Formats: sequence, structure tokens, C-alpha cells
Amino acid sequence: MTGFVLTIITFVGFQMLLSLGMNVLWGYGGLLNLSYIVYYAFGAYVTGTLMLPKASPPATFYILGLHLPFAPAALIGLAASGVLAALVGWLFLGSRLRPEYFPIVTLVAASAALQFVSQDQSLFNGFAGLIAVPQPFGASLSSTTYAILFLVLVFGVVAVVAGFCEVLRRSGLGRQMRAVREDAL
Repeated sequence: MTGFVLTIITFVGFQMLLSLGMNVLWGYGGLLNLSYIVYYAFGAYVTGTLMLPKASPPATFYILGLHLPFAPAALIGLAASGVLAALVGWLFLGSRLRPEYFPIVTLVAASAALQFVSQDQSLFNGFAGLIAVPQPFGASLSSTTYAILFLVLVFGVVAVVAGFCEVLRRSGLGRQMRAVREDAL
């Protein structure tokens, strides 16, 4: 029961991270990005596939299976997520669409990503997802100790991101973002 409660609280921490990021986009900047969760999921999947070993074909096969440790895999996943977000942003900005169309472009990007991931079994195993991703801190910890350590890590990151968001809100850039939100034209 304790592991279940710790897992639920950890998922709450992940949702807090997502809502802090969405608050920067929509709350400060006034941009409704409907593909925001795609970038989060893409980074997580890239991280997971980089941590998995490459399996031989009758077993589940992952193209990115490099068996990397958690830290470099997470950094590469973060960079891959940023590149995907920059690509979608570039497509929108390069097309010179009016700001009202930004939610539509991001919704189409999210729908395309969902169809690609769900239909292509070779990259991310479709709807089944990744199987047997190793624990980020190794298997030497007991399940309760691991859950507590991961919970502390997630809420530590939440605290850092919340502090960064507050600094951003009070900065000149934050004021400019809110000014653009209030008067986009």
C-alpha cells in the first residue's frame, strides 16, 4: 500500500511540473499549446529507449536501445524534446499564420504524433509502450527506498522549476510576456 501511495504522489509531482510549464506558456504568454504533452512524452520515450538494451528480433526491439545510464539518457531526452518543440514552433512561425491558429497547428502536431507513435511498432512499441525500462538509480535499492528517493527527486525538481517560474514572472521578460498576452496585436 505504501508503494502505491508514493507512486500516486510522484505522479502528482509530474503533473505539477506539466502545469507549471503550461502556466508559463498560457498564463504568462497567452499561447494555448495543445501539443505540450507530446514534447513531455517524446522526451520520456527517448530517455526510456536510450536506457533500454537493444534486443534481438523475436523479442521486443527498440531502435534507440543503447543501455545508457539515467543522467545522459535524460539529458538527451530533454534535448530531443526541445528540438521537437522548436521544430513545431518553427513550422508555425515560418508559415506566418495569425496567433489564433497556433492552437490548431499544435493540435494537428499532437494528433500526428499520436498516430505515428501508435502505428509504428518498431520505434516505441505502439500503444503497448516501453517494457522493462531500468530504474534510474539502479536495482540495488529496495522498492520503498527507491519510491521515496524518486519522490524526493521529483519534488526537488518541482521546487526548482517553481522558483524559476517565479523569477521569470518578476523579470522583465515575464512582464513582456504578460504584455503580449494582454495585447497581442
